[in-house]
Amino acid sequence: MGQMGYFGWMVSALVLSGLGAFVKLLGAFEGSKAVFVDALTCFANLVAGVFVLASIYYAGRPPDYDHPYGHERLVYGGIVASIAAYSFVAGIAAYELSSLEPYTVSERAAVYALTGAMVYFLAVIVARRAFIAGAAYAGFTFSEVIEGVVTAATAYAGASLSYIIDYIGGVGLLAYIVYEVVEQSWHMVRMSSDMVHPETYRKVLEEFSKRGLEVSKLRLRMVVPGKYHGDAVVHIEPNMSYEVANVLIDEASEELRRRYNIDLAVHVDHVDESQKPRPNSLHRKETKER
Repeated sequence: MGQMGYFGWMVSALVLSGLGAFVKLLGAFEGSKAVFVDALTCFANLVAGVFVLASIYYAGRPPDYDHPYGHERLVYGGIVASIAAYSFVAGIAAYELSSLEPYTVSERAAVYALTGAMVYFLAVIVARRAFIAGAAYAGFTFSEVIEGVVTAATAYAGASLSYIIDYIGGVGLLAYIVYEVVEQSWHMVRMSSDMVHPETYRKVLEEFSKRGLEVSKLRLRMVVPGKYHGDAVVHIEPNMSYEVANVLIDEASEELRRRYNIDLAVHVDHVDESQKPRPNSLHRKETKER
């Protein structure tokens, strides 16, 4: 699927998120602090979604003179925006929950919260189809589903039993937001650290090996999940000509690009065994110089 396809899925997810946010906002006026925290995260979710949408758009731009490898890594900007937005509302929620004065909760808050949760569940399904940033956005948006279910239960209990139950629900949601911020932050660090799974290295070595070529040095970096750049030094036997070696290298490189999206720059190391100095001759030369 192309970047425009991802863009379209993300737009649809944002529309659904906006609808879910509106429904939960209605519930925030019904006295429930748990639903209030839930509504705050709706704000963060929409802000993050806009930045995710922008990051997907710019990540789809073709390579240029200052981005010769492409713009795909700009998609990480959407993840940074999501982390920042949710961190901001976590601070507001913590401030609101710092007050322990008694309050009254309406049962209507539970209805709004549960309805909003169902709408957000659809948004999560759609967002997961929008590539890396969309998946990160879906991770945060899934918290809206959990929050909707939790706040529906705690708001109802707060209305029928005690406001303390509703308050505990708000604290629980805040803890979950903090967890998501930490988890997504660590996830982004891992993705942007050029990590490459050992299996990817094995695939590269295998493509050259089955053509009689030995890779003596290999470096790979992950641009985005599923796309890699790197360089390799390939050793060819003395009885193999450069012409034959180049054909085999081109075949292997094209196969890696086509099957695994690995763009590899290959350097040839052609060692002629007859030109290698022998150990005895080296010893005689050192003795003579002494």
